[in-house]
Amino acid sequence: MARSSASTSASRLCIREQCFKVEKAATDEARHRGLMFHKPLAPDEGMLLLFKDAQNYRIWMKNMSFPLDVFWLDQHLKILSFRSDVPPCEISPCPTYAPSEPAYHVLELPAGTAQRLQLAPGDQFSFRKSPS
Repeated sequence: MARSSASTSASRLCIREQCFKVEKAATDEARHRGLMFHKPLAPDEGMLLLFKDAQNYRIWMKNMSFPLDVFWLDQHLKILSFRSDVPPCEISPCPTYAPSEPAYHVLELPAGTAQRLQLAPGDQFSFRKSPS
């Protein structure tokens, strides 16, 4: 991944047979920065914004140069709702995007992932160990 700091760490998040190297953002600073100024994601990369409680966490695409598929997940990593092909912000103020119900986590993956994998609410991600 492009950057890593004390506030982020990488993990392997999978759904069905597809796995993603996700950068976990667990601090306010890391979640606020998100993927701003990041190079475009590879098809198997993403970012997981981790929160301690369920809320209607809104995202925006400020300082982004590529679109994303955004998934709101429950505490067990089940998809509650998602938005496909969320475009970079081109005007100020930037629009924000919210889930259909409170979520614990926000997962950002390359645009087209939801369609390519035919993902839907109720589908479940899981953490997996890297192959040895």
